[in-house]
Amino acid sequence: MNEKLTLHGHYTVEGYDADGKLVERHEVDNLLTASLYTMIFNFLNDSAQSVSITHMATGTGTASPSQSDTAMGTELFRKAPASKIAGTDTVTCKMILLPAESNGTITELGVFCNGTDTAGSGTLISHASCNIIKNSNLKYLITWKLSY
Repeated sequence: MNEKLTLHGHYTVEGYDADGKLVERHEVDNLLTASLYTMIFNFLNDSAQSVSITHMATGTGTASPSQSDTAMGTELFRKAPASKIAGTDTVTCKMILLPAESNGTITELGVFCNGTDTAGSGTLISHASCNIIKNSNLKYLITWKLSY
């Protein structure tokens, strides 16, 4: 028997106007960092190991994401997910960007484990390039799904 663990991460970014009407939608694939796989293997080897997705972030960096990334290029905004749901074959995290949050051109997205509200803290496990122009007229729902 030959099994291989293949994980896939994907972002869906939806913009809503003041009336709650969906006005834009972006689909963005990501790179999973080597740090994610290291965390998984360390977790399986050490029962005291704690791994938890604590923050999602937007940024303005321009470099292409790499599996070796340990930080976003230029982190702009981060906050804890509004929800996290684990199923039998997926983990889904959702972050809501209010109209006054993370305005400007968003060029990167990230997910962090074991971080704080301080930019750059924690372990970057997902990194993606995008080109989303956010303004104060819209609220965004950013959904990240990890599946195999």
